Amino acid sequence: MPKHRAGGKYSGSHTTIIDAAEVVADTAAKLKEVSKIILGMIKVAPSKQARLKITVVPAGLEVVVYGRISLQTIFVYTKDTKNVQSAIERAFR
Repeated sequence: MPKHRAGGKYSGSHTTIIDAAEVVADTAAKLKEVSKIILGMIKVAPSKQARLKITVVPAGLEVVVYGRISLQTIFVYTKDTKNVQSAIERAFR
């Protein structure tokens, strides 16, 4: 069953979210340091285990979430990249 996130800090026309990315998006949405979250397209890319790849970009963080059968990129807009990254990594464990 596909899951969706929209409204509030979520922006863009793509609202579907993979299971592995739910905790990342929900954690980011609760942080006061985060101003906007954009859910990227979902790509089929099997992985042995769920994992994250976080890159600092000019607007904040680009978070690639690898699930068992797919991956999704999430853009998290923030000026406090260190604290937001730490919170996301703690929640994902």
